[in-house]
Amino acid sequence: MNAMQAKVKEFHAKFMGTDPDQPTIPDEDVQKLRLRLIDEEIREFAEASASGDLPAAIKELCDLLYVVLGTANAYGIDIEPFFDEVHRSNMSKPWNDGASHKDPFGKVLKPPTYSPANIEGVLAGSSVDVLLSKKESRADAV
Repeated sequence: MNAMQAKVKEFHAKFMGTDPDQPTIPDEDVQKLRLRLIDEEIREFAEASASGDLPAAIKELCDLLYVVLGTANAYGIDIEPFFDEVHRSNMSKPWNDGASHKDPFGKVLKPPTYSPANIEGVLAGSSVDVLLSKKESRADAV
């Protein structure tokens, strides 16, 4: 676990109770809380950024990171190996000409050689079956 996520875990232990020690989908109340907190921090960051207030934008960006890392904790996820896999995947976006190609809004496009993030592989590598079994049971119910 990286240092920032460990600090948020310390906050959770002191003020919110313990987080799961295995990746899982938490109950609906926890899901709603985490989404509400993320939404609130995104809005506060957008307002601070739009106002041109750099110190406020930095503070709100830190708050956003705090609640996103807290969400990972609430889901029992040590985010670092998953982030590393997403980073590996994102770095596979150069096209054959070595350049990055972007859409009209500036988003980097995926070339045919793009390598998607293998989240299931990271989960399997950490010998975690909890999340996958929940996913399978939901698929069976449909």
